[in-house]
Amino acid sequence: MVNKAAPTVLVTGSTGYLGRALVTQLGYLGATVVSMYRHKLPESSKNVFPVCSNLSSQELLAAPLRGVDVVVHLAWDHRLPTSVEGIGGESGTGEIGQSANVSATSCLLRAMDDLKTPRVIHVGAVGTTWETKDVFMAEKYAVERLILNSRVSQKTILRAAPVFGGGDFSREPFLRAVAKLTKFPGLYPKCGKDVQISPVHLQDLTEAIVAQVFQDQCDPVQIIHLEGPEALGLETAIRWILEAQGRSGRFSVGGTMADWLEKILQKDVVGGHSLSKAADFRAFMSPKYQVELQLEERKGARSLREYIFESVARAKAVAAQTARQVSSV
Repeated sequence: MVNKAAPTVLVTGSTGYLGRALVTQLGYLGATVVSMYRHKLPESSKNVFPVCSNLSSQELLAAPLRGVDVVVHLAWDHRLPTSVEGIGGESGTGEIGQSANVSATSCLLRAMDDLKTPRVIHVGAVGTTWETKDVFMAEKYAVERLILNSRVSQKTILRAAPVFGGGDFSREPFLRAVAKLTKFPGLYPKCGKDVQISPVHLQDLTEAIVAQVFQDQCDPVQIIHLEGPEALGLETAIRWILEAQGRSGRFSVGGTMADWLEKILQKDVVGGHSLSKAADFRAFMSPKYQVELQLEERKGARSLREYIFESVARAKAVAAQTARQVSSV
């Protein structure tokens, strides 16, 4: 049983976009946080203890897992496999994998089983399904399947919509990718067709994970879908950014021209997958898991539109203040 008064939590991927916010919040609320990293030392924070380790080594995981009540698994290698077939195989235990993320997760679960670590929470993506042909989503499904069929006694999958928030959308994976589509003079590509997404604020997602850490889990398996309060197409998010920046007089283009613009403008997007494909989060979940699933849908409270306009206004104010300081020198 997890000590709810002051759980000890191991967070993988603790130096990433979500990880940094999560370990700070967990430590502030009194949890003892083992902040696992490979290359970049996490920032110092209350009740947070950085540990350098490697998810590819079951032996190296023994020390950081000792005494841990809950593992929050966020680590993700954004280098995509070349094909769906290259992600991993299937066996009686579901633990054969070829991709970096499948192999790392399998290693973590075996180490947790050896030490009888009772609970794992993994943040996945809304729309994960066994039927997908997209490599990014197929790898998400393969990792989920490993976790749900593992011998860890309590398993939570928190499937999140695209995440925004943090103060500067130019540095956020999702909004940075959207903002890139506005860089071509006078035009922007239509992306995602009629797909509707509901981006969720970083703070809403962090609060949802923290709530799971500190509360009892009644069922051995739990899957939560977390989306934001607004359902919108990618073109709407593009228009909001342009409007907030005072560049609303632009035209959208579709077809081959849109595909060409998207490919050029998103050349260095983290993960390498097409934004329009990654936005296809409306597929039904798979019925083929080998465990009985408990599903729950939740909505965040924070608005993407309000955040975009507040962030742009804040950036303009900082730029104006900097300009004044320079001119007064």
